[in-house]
Amino acid sequence: MQDILIFVITIVLITILLWKIRLPPFLVLTGAALFYGIFSGMQQNAIAMATQGAGRIFALLAIPIFSGSLIALVIRQENFAQRIVSDMQKISSRPTLISAITGYLLSIPLMCCLTAYVVMIPLVENLKVNSGIRKKCYYATAIGSTLSFVLLYPLPVMYSITRSLNFNVDAGFNLAAITISILLFIFGYLLISKRGSHKDRWKERELTGKESPIGWVPLILPIVFLTIGHFLPGASLLADINLAIIIAASASLLLVKKENLDIVFEKGTRNAGIILLDLCGAGALGGVIAASSFAENTYNLIGHLIPALFIPFLFAAIIQTAQGSRAVTAIITSSILAYSPYVSDVATIPLILMISAGTMVFSYVTDPFFWLIQRTTGDDVKTVVSSYTIPLAILGILLFTSVLLLDYFLF
Repeated sequence: MQDILIFVITIVLITILLWKIRLPPFLVLTGAALFYGIFSGMQQNAIAMATQGAGRIFALLAIPIFSGSLIALVIRQENFAQRIVSDMQKISSRPTLISAITGYLLSIPLMCCLTAYVVMIPLVENLKVNSGIRKKCYYATAIGSTLSFVLLYPLPVMYSITRSLNFNVDAGFNLAAITISILLFIFGYLLISKRGSHKDRWKERELTGKESPIGWVPLILPIVFLTIGHFLPGASLLADINLAIIIAASASLLLVKKENLDIVFEKGTRNAGIILLDLCGAGALGGVIAASSFAENTYNLIGHLIPALFIPFLFAAIIQTAQGSRAVTAIITSSILAYSPYVSDVATIPLILMISAGTMVFSYVTDPFFWLIQRTTGDDVKTVVSSYTIPLAILGILLFTSVLLLDYFLF
């Protein structure tokens, strides 16, 4: 019970330090890891567990995030995004829908919903829409990029869960995950687009399409290399996301004008560093929580009160609330459950989807994405909660409910 009490106090302190005092997330989350570890009785082991937790996140995500950040800067610095938006604009007259779709798609090759959102910022800033629709576009981008990030393989969340649980992903699972993500995407778009009094329409449409199609190349390359790795005999090394995306990033740099290379490297490295530091701070806290008796105590407290299938969702939701990173939540939750006898009581696919659903609840002040959205929209915390946190939580609960039905009828 002491671990649970310390956990609650840690959450309160994180909220105060991030929201009220506005200290850097890496500093707060790393400090929270040491605070939790020391006061829960781990003493010197807290430092070792925090370091290991941060190191594990770095090892898993450093290459994809750095490479994705470089790709994002190539797209931004060379104005390739104009072609992408122009093509998307021809598909729909609804700018919020286009923003959501683009965010959903960008998250796949960039391997990070934050990086996808960063790529979209200059696009949304220049959309021919009024300020109310522009803010909707920001929130739609955030929701869209998050949905693909938490549900599609081999993006970090699903990749981490399936690896920890030793689950071999096949075409059937991928098809099911894509279908679920699209259905949630449609519902999420409706949640965002119906908010406020502004209709989801362009003020002015410029469908010139004069930009070179080369703008799509940086986005397509990671998918091309992964596809080659999966289906071409002798090229299986490219099926590893780390190799595929770093080669894609390197090839994308060939498209950059010589005078822009230094800017791409400098800004790309800086953006990746900020994101990685925040994630490593979250990983430090997650590593300490996983090494403590928190999971065991929580399970003993609530395990007999709720169905077994609820446990992965609740664990993921609690850990997500504590440290904010969905990738870290996926790693910690799946690692805790992988070595517990509980796993044998639940079918693997519902277990995986329940963890994914839990990563969507509760995205609040510990979530680096929350503050990125707040800075770009200029909205107050309450508005970001109502426009991002709550809609995403609704989608997480909807996924939770859907998995219960799937488990009942299919498993």
